[in-house]
Amino acid sequence: MCADLQAPGVADRQPRRLTVPTAACLIACWFILMPNSGHAHGEVHIEIEAITAQLKITPDLAELYLRRAQLYRRDRDWPAAAADLDRAAQLNPALTVVELARGETLADSGRHEEAMVALDRFLEREPKHAAGFSARAHAHLLAMRPAEAAADLERAIAFTPKPEPSLHIERARALQSAGQLDEAIRALDAGIARHGPLVTLLQAALEMEEQAGRFDAARARIDALLETTPRKERWLARRGALLEKQGDREAARAAYVQAKGALAEAPATRRSTAAMVTLAGNIDAALQRLGEP
Repeated sequence: MCADLQAPGVADRQPRRLTVPTAACLIACWFILMPNSGHAHGEVHIEIEAITAQLKITPDLAELYLRRAQLYRRDRDWPAAAADLDRAAQLNPALTVVELARGETLADSGRHEEAMVALDRFLEREPKHAAGFSARAHAHLLAMRPAEAAADLERAIAFTPKPEPSLHIERARALQSAGQLDEAIRALDAGIARHGPLVTLLQAALEMEEQAGRFDAARARIDALLETTPRKERWLARRGALLEKQGDREAARAAYVQAKGALAEAPATRRSTAAMVTLAGNIDAALQRLGEP
């Protein structure tokens, strides 16, 4: 399998005529490692037609069948996708990524156990393939096996040179679903250690700290968020809500007052958004509840 298949994605997705020497690496990468990328319904059909036309010129090119199978998958045409994957495997048995595509297609079509067989087969041949572990994690989640999904996501992170922060969040959510909340928070902390105090990671950790009833730890997460973001009104209001939940009315009131002041300093265009209008209403209601000075 070509080295390009280890990459997280490929920039060139436009349909074009490929020569046989370059097709194996280029086409096999298209869509395989980007299972969630969106395509308008019409665009998918245009690409299918383009590949079908190309197959009339090069009918024995397995990679074209693989790419068309992925497009059929996005169109939820499972029989057509399966037929193209079978044809690709027949034409080029060495094209191991066909089994990855087969596993993803079976998982999306609800055939989770069959998907697992295909993905196990792929990972036996490609034991350090991050996208393969991510795909199997997805299948585990669809089959309601979050602990197994978390284990595969851990492997995906380990085998990805530069994992996206979202991968750490996915793993933490899987652990949370498996009832392993402490381990989920540690997974997020590992992501923070690797990527820095990103809002997405800190917010996920904050939610889990609150769920665990660790209010002091949750406040520490809010403090980290306040240091990270230039717009602080949302997190100051969140601090107020947390303090109010803990019964510290004075500290909660002070946090809400700070939040109201921060919101007043925001540009008018921001204050007029639906989210900020709602936030302003919630702050005012909290101050009335607590007795605004």
